[in-house]
Amino acid sequence: GKSMAGANPEGAREVYSQVLALDPQIDEARLGVARANMRLGKFDEALATLDERAGCRGCERLMAVLLYDRGQQFIANGELEKARVDFEQALKLRSDGLAALGIVETYALADAGALAVEAMERALESIASDDQQAQAKFSELRRKLVVAAASQRNQALIDRYMAMRPPGAGGDEWCSLQLAVAEANYVQDDADEAIDR
Repeated sequence: GKSMAGANPEGAREVYSQVLALDPQIDEARLGVARANMRLGKFDEALATLDERAGCRGCERLMAVLLYDRGQQFIANGELEKARVDFEQALKLRSDGLAALGIVETYALADAGALAVEAMERALESIASDDQQAQAKFSELRRKLVVAAASQRNQALIDRYMAMRPPGAGGDEWCSLQLAVAEANYVQDDADEAIDR
């Protein structure tokens, strides 16, 4: 199963399924079936396989990954509420910055600024100092949300976003974003606010 898992997920799923049929207590086989289904884009089947046995070693972690991946697929399909539910479930299984930021992204895409800023404030707790991927996602989302708030002249919302500093954020990125806000204020004939920035 392991040797064909990457190149032939169908074959790997078949081998792991046979092992699992012989002994449903073999966690490695359960994880193998789930991973193969994941590679095939069959998230529901993968989650169902993991959910069949309580106490499976490694199943919760993989379930969180699957829920995050399926949430991303829901976002791509415009199914924001379904994506949010998956990200929330993933967070219940394990603290993860990307899942927390996935929730923020669903609110941002739905143009729900107040909910997005609250979700972003909660997400800060989940971003680890060594999680460069989550830090980059945070910076990307914050830039989009600050630009959107600036276009609406919502200084209070901008200030809330700019006050957020997860581990690894700040420095040049923060200064660059302040300049972008000042420029947007100037373009909107709000020179005083631009100077304050």
